[in-house]
Amino acid sequence: MSKRPAKPGKSVKRKNKPSKKNPPSQQAPSPALFFAGGTAPLRAPESKDENLGEGYLHSLIDQLHQLVGQLKTERHFLETALKQMPCGVVIADAPSGRLRSANDMVDEFFHEPFYSAKTIDDYSHWNGFHPDGRRYEAREWPMARALLFGEEVRGEEICVKRVDGTVGYMEVNASPICDEKGKIVAGIASFNDVTERKAAHKGIRENVERLRLAQVATGVGLWERDLATGKVFWSDEMYRIMGQDPATFKPSLESFMECVHPDDREQLRNTLEEMIVFRKESSTQFRAVWPDGTVHWLQGRGQPFCFNNDPIRIFGATVDVTVHKLLEEKLSGSRSPRGVKRKAKAATGDL
Repeated sequence: MSKRPAKPGKSVKRKNKPSKKNPPSQQAPSPALFFAGGTAPLRAPESKDENLGEGYLHSLIDQLHQLVGQLKTERHFLETALKQMPCGVVIADAPSGRLRSANDMVDEFFHEPFYSAKTIDDYSHWNGFHPDGRRYEAREWPMARALLFGEEVRGEEICVKRVDGTVGYMEVNASPICDEKGKIVAGIASFNDVTERKAAHKGIRENVERLRLAQVATGVGLWERDLATGKVFWSDEMYRIMGQDPATFKPSLESFMECVHPDDREQLRNTLEEMIVFRKESSTQFRAVWPDGTVHWLQGRGQPFCFNNDPIRIFGATVDVTVHKLLEEKLSGSRSPRGVKRKAKAATGDL
């Protein structure tokens, strides 16, 4: 079919049909740049005016400079915060395990310059040991577990043998750092140097053992009473002196008094009260009745401990003096008039 001729004097307007290769709904978007903290992209101007384009470029460069300045400030802030932390802090990349930064506390603890491991396998550089003496493998370190498995580590104690031969102890925390999609992008580990605390605990345990041996050797039992809570503590030797089993007997003021001979209870209570009221050291003798019915003479000495002149605890020591008491009675009997007559008669008979 032939096209219809146009009427004279009128021009024909043709509509530009959209290209099938690039329909309106699929038109390529204008260039856009996104900035950290921005909520909308910056789009290139649609105008072809040269001066307007140059102004946009200058604005874009200014914003880039501002962004770089903000990043430098934030980096300086992070570095300062890490430096001032009272514990060792290390940050690593995921999944490689490359250690990217650490504070000075890390160098102080390990007694060497910071070792910037490139991979997780490089963590074998440090000699760490489990409580049972096993050496830490590279992938067993808390940072490695946080990076590889997303594990949260809290308060894990590690014994470290340093390059100079000294031994230190650290308590480690580790955690993965994830992006908005939950992917692990980094890890952070912090630790406290607990070497002095471990040494102090060891010293305390050694002193406790020495004290226990001294109690056994001398036969002295120690006790303590908290006046606020009423709780009573007995040493192992105190249980033995009182003839009680630590597994079944619960020490308290009441249960203690039940172990005391009925004729001595009032006098002993008065002595304990005087220590509290007059805040003074006191000593007394009393008899304890063991579960098997045997009677034992004990010598006790106690002293209150005061805070702001108010007694809050009583400490004491007790020793079994049964043998000494029997000897005294035997000597006292020999010195009595009847005992003297017996000795005189025995001497006359010998003559």
